[in-house]
Amino acid sequence: MYIGTDYSNPVLIVHKDGSTEPLYYGLFLSPATNLVWGNGNSLYINRGAAYEAVQVVAVEMGKPGAPYYGRTQ
Repeated sequence: MYIGTDYSNPVLIVHKDGSTEPLYYGLFLSPATNLVWGNGNSLYINRGAAYEAVQVVAVEMGKPGAPYYGRTQ
């Protein structure tokens, strides 16, 4: 599970045993207010910091997110 926080390393990976580690240590600026990961390989991080020029960061995760089983057309 990935969690966005206001820590110095704002995106945390939570493992099944409850331990945590930062995603890409030292790379992201705090805060990470919203995380969105569709069924593609990109995780989108909304920084929610109005004073920053870049508020949404796309991170290539190297693996797809959860499959989408929604309505079919």
